[in-house]
Order: sequence, then structure tokens, then C-alpha cells
Amino acid sequence: MASSEPPRVLLDSCALLAVIKNEPGSERLDGLMDMIVRDKAQLLESVLVLGEVYKRSTAGAEVDRSREDAKLGEIRKLLTSQKVTLLDVTPPVVQKATELRQAHSLKLPDAVHLATAILNRCDWFVTFDRDFQRVTGPTVFRLDRVPERATQLPWELPVQPELSYDDPPNVVRLRAASD
Repeated sequence: MASSEPPRVLLDSCALLAVIKNEPGSERLDGLMDMIVRDKAQLLESVLVLGEVYKRSTAGAEVDRSREDAKLGEIRKLLTSQKVTLLDVTPPVVQKATELRQAHSLKLPDAVHLATAILNRCDWFVTFDRDFQRVTGPTVFRLDRVPERATQLPWELPVQPELSYDDPPNVVRLRAASD
């Protein structure tokens, strides 16, 4: 599990774009996004993420463009909320990113995100990018490699029923076991 309480997490831009575009596997982030909204996880992001995800949908079908743009609006609202700590690209981040680029053949934006996660002691670095192999620092979750439901992610909390007397007797509200 995470060493920080609440866990500190950085979502790579491609993970956020996967959520916006509803790519296969992106549903595995639902629990993490819920943890962030409920202050059960602390989201840190490089300001670089704003430039990478703040673009309107280019999907072919109007219905897909509308859905993606609505999801982008939700992500934009989250990224500019007090629930997210936006971090500048500082000289130490650039230095660490340069080291990571050389050691792991990363593209500059990926190296900046990872350097930001490492220097800010993130517990989890979440990505869909294939470039992050054998990286030390935070626990790297490459969701393109996590088998479908075979591996439970730390933010996929078991759910248990909770009875509520405010509802009709045939309604059972569900809540996370950690609540």
C-alpha cells in the first residue's frame, strides 16, 4: 500500500486522456478518481498536464465529440480545483527529467511527469504509456499491462452494503468498505 496517508498520486497525461476518450481499461481509474474527489488520495500534477489534456475532441462522430468534451470539462474542473496540487516545472524537475530521459529513453513530457512524481514523493504514478519500464521511485501502474480484473489495484476498494432507514425497505445503498 502507499507510504503516505492519504496516498499521493500523479496521473500521467495519457491516463487522463484515456479517461476522457473512454479507452479500454480507463474504467480501472474510476475508484482512484473517486478517492481524489473524496479526499482519500492527494492528486499532484505538473502544470504541463494542462497543455497536454486541454484540447477539444477530434472524434469523428458528433456524439463521441460531445461525450469527450463533457468529460474534458469534468477533468478541467478537477485539475483547477483545490483537490489538485499543480506543480511548476522547476530547475530540479528539469534536472531529474534529464536524468530520467537518459536512463530510460523517455520523451520530455513523460520524464517531466515522472520527475515531478519522484521529487514530490508520490506513492503512485499512473500511466497508460508503454515507455515506463524499470523505473524506480513511486509505484508505477502501467494500466496497459494490468490484466483485466486479474490484479486488484490499491484504489479498487471492496464494496459492502449499508442499510439506510431513509430509503424504502427494498433499497440498499452501497458504500466503500473504508468509509
